[in-house]
Amino acid sequence: YVANASIGTIEGFPIPTAAFTSLTGTTTTLGATPSAIAATPKGTFLYVATLQGSVVVYSIGTNGALTLGNNGSAVTSTINPTWITVDPSGNWLFLVSSSSPQVLVFQINSSTGVLTQSSQGTVALSTGNPTQVFVTPNNQYVYIGLGAGGLDGFALNTSTGALTGKVNLAPRISGGSSDNAIAADNNSAYLFVGEAGSGIRVLTIGAGGALNEVSGSPFTSQLGPRS
Repeated sequence: YVANASIGTIEGFPIPTAAFTSLTGTTTTLGATPSAIAATPKGTFLYVATLQGSVVVYSIGTNGALTLGNNGSAVTSTINPTWITVDPSGNWLFLVSSSSPQVLVFQINSSTGVLTQSSQGTVALSTGNPTQVFVTPNNQYVYIGLGAGGLDGFALNTSTGALTGKVNLAPRISGGSSDNAIAADNNSAYLFVGEAGSGIRVLTIGAGGALNEVSGSPFTSQLGPRS
């Protein structure tokens, strides 16, 4: 699924064997400007955040067609949402916005897709402009890019959705650089951080989510990686 901000639509495509071909009936008009999008791992629900502040849920049909859920009402709302992520279990949704250094944690109703804020609710972040939330494939850690603020990391309690043990992870960056993009390998052994002005930092993921930079990192890029 692709969010088209300029025309306010969501377009669905099958995973291609040769070329991308739009699926019949999967162009969805939002009536708003999408700013972030995330699906549950089993392909049951699609969440779409808009610049206007609402987050809506769609159920995903067997042919990929989208049906608006929650009787058309938003499942939550926040100012200027910039990124939403669903954890690998499909039980928790994390949301950040450009308006405040915090992450919101919601439990996903597996039957309806409706969101309920976790008992922890809002988790304060270090000073910065949240750019991305990333959950490691082993579902143990959550990392959040903070632009010029660097990177925050948390341990994830998969039963409660609680984020604990916050650390603002080294290296802290300066000189106009910003941590914008985060990824990991499938074994959750390495974290890759796209850092404007520096390139790609590669760090090992240790106990408690601690990070240690590998030799030779950052690997220089002439670009400002964003995703």
